[in-house]
Amino acid sequence: KAYDLIKQWLLERGMRQNHFADQIPVRQETLSRWLAGGTVPGRMALRRLADLTGLAVENREDGDERR
Repeated sequence: KAYDLIKQWLLERGMRQNHFADQIPVRQETLSRWLAGGTVPGRMALRRLADLTGLAVENREDGDERR
């Protein structure tokens, strides 16, 4: 899943959710819900997540591909 890729990306960089959320920009609580799979980011947020991480998270159900 795309949210697993993003969680791994954050972990590999030692980046805190609140710092990453500020860059999107969304509230940390919103990012946390996305990463838990509770809610799904909108199209603009997905685009921003892809831009920030370099991961192919847009329009991905399984989130396996990287750019």
